Amino acid sequence: MAAIDAAEAVILKYFHEQDFIVEKKVDDSPVTIADKTAEKIIKEHIHKAFPDHGFFGEEEGEESKNAEFVWSIDPIDGTKNFIRGLPFFSTELALLHEGRVVLGISNAPMVQARLHAIRGEGAFANNTPITVSQIDQISNAYISHGGIKHFANMHKLVQLTAASQKAHAIRGFGDSWSFQQVAQGRLDAMIEAKVRLWDIAAHVIIITEAGGKITDISGNEVNFETKTTLATNGLIHQELLDLLC
Repeated sequence: MAAIDAAEAVILKYFHEQDFIVEKKVDDSPVTIADKTAEKIIKEHIHKAFPDHGFFGEEEGEESKNAEFVWSIDPIDGTKNFIRGLPFFSTELALLHEGRVVLGISNAPMVQARLHAIRGEGAFANNTPITVSQIDQISNAYISHGGIKHFANMHKLVQLTAASQKAHAIRGFGDSWSFQQVAQGRLDAMIEAKVRLWDIAAHVIIITEAGGKITDISGNEVNFETKTTLATNGLIHQELLDLLC
């Protein structure tokens, strides 16, 4: 947790000051000095403790990605929210052993939510055990989704609309906050049409250990090449997959 604590201090400093330049990356997504500094700090902490481990990070790229143990890092998931002064952002850190997530931390300091899980040991929010909801029909489900334009780019707007019409309620708020709500049973599903592993690796184990299920929107297991995500309480997973495919 020391790496997360150190990164949080830097991130909150910049968030409260709101005094930074916003740059554009090759994919046109924004990045700030807070993103870059936080990832560097996390890597430095981990490298000191585990010099043989690899990294797969949003800002600093890959390093020994084929190592037995690899850390997935997203220093600020929700950079656009961070830039606009919205509190819905988090640091995402996960450990993969031979490609399988075994540990995950999702830290959202502005909403005071630090979720973590270790394979086989359950999921926790601020050290209190958490579980997904028990809603077993989409007609009673509360669902969140990511950016509409990404569904449009994938030609999946019709499918998203079909899910919306069947659900009890559907709201659009992407990034980690919605995944955290699924893990805590406040939302029943979260659908994202544009992700990378560093966005969701921590949620893979947190949601699974909380009793839920997470795949891509075709039902495939999450891996380094995953571009979409469906996270649910498990009970409505197949029904949503049928609507989205």
